[in-house]
Amino acid sequence: MSPLSHDRILAPRFVHEGGWCWRCPVPGLRSGDSGDAVDRSRLVLLEDGQPVGSPHALHAQIRMQGGGLYSHWLDSVWFSTSDNSDPNTNGRTYTARWDLDTYLQQRSRRKLPAILDLLGRLPGGAAGLSGRTVMEIGPGAYLDTVLTLAGLGAEVVAVDRQPGPWNPDWHQPYLRGLGVSLRQSELATDDAVLARIAAATSYEAAGIIWTGTLAESLPEDLTDRIHMHCSHATLEHLNAPDLAFLQLARVSRSGTMGVHLVDFCDHRDSTRPLEFLLLDDGAYDRENQEYHYIWGNRVLPSVMAQCWLAAGFDILSFDVIKTVEPEYLDDFLPRLRCSSSRFRAAEQDDLSCAQGIFVVQKRG
Repeated sequence: MSPLSHDRILAPRFVHEGGWCWRCPVPGLRSGDSGDAVDRSRLVLLEDGQPVGSPHALHAQIRMQGGGLYSHWLDSVWFSTSDNSDPNTNGRTYTARWDLDTYLQQRSRRKLPAILDLLGRLPGGAAGLSGRTVMEIGPGAYLDTVLTLAGLGAEVVAVDRQPGPWNPDWHQPYLRGLGVSLRQSELATDDAVLARIAAATSYEAAGIIWTGTLAESLPEDLTDRIHMHCSHATLEHLNAPDLAFLQLARVSRSGTMGVHLVDFCDHRDSTRPLEFLLLDDGAYDRENQEYHYIWGNRVLPSVMAQCWLAAGFDILSFDVIKTVEPEYLDDFLPRLRCSSSRFRAAEQDDLSCAQGIFVVQKRG
């Protein structure tokens, strides 16, 4: 039974949690996110009856960015308003709704800008996907990008060691919502392909191939098969990017392009994104061993660029899309320079890049 069978109006007075963030305790509202299930909730936050912002946001993000970001965490809703106004005085009604179809449609719509950016960096865009084999490294538990690429007609290879089972209670509603979002987008979609994908009862039927491996050890039968590869905030978790990029070169055809967004920050705290560079290698490896560099592998942008080049790729572009806050960097640099860390002489340009996108192409 759904933990929320009807809409729940969030009643003021909302507690101010700093910045643009407000909190509303909602006793009895189960299935909120938690430390061991960071995107479990299916709650949709409505502002005057309309879905607002994105769920599962970090509370620091809500404070700093606002704009409708929200989080259903444990037994409270942490949220911001669409225009960062005070929800206690702006005269709007805020409602919590537990609605899987609405949640999944919002989720697929939220992912489309990243997909559009990905496709916009490739010759032919979405029209070039049909009949092509596309690889995503680290698709995540919910396969947003994988399912979207399959819905656009690509054969998709998902690089993940432990794929979750096909879940008709998740994947099929998601695909229905994806179909709605794609038809409303600027992408030219094939209704027959969307219908086939939405009716799928397995990954194979949806045109999705799982490798069951790490990126450092891709299957031999993928050699010279991949037309395009991509990843979203995955390469910073690789144990050995140099080995992974050599594997990518082996499976890529001549001229194959890759688009990879990399988050170079310490994943423990987005407001202090460089602290992990102060740790010595032994301490850092011990902390991360069980989780395969869940904090990030500390490979700086210039080093990752060298890994691409050594593996046989040309770097067509590297766009910095997010930088470290100048005030934090000013505080961090003196501490790094006087430390014993192997990063103490790192270039400031490397340190200031929080997120960037590599566009690469295999030589040949």
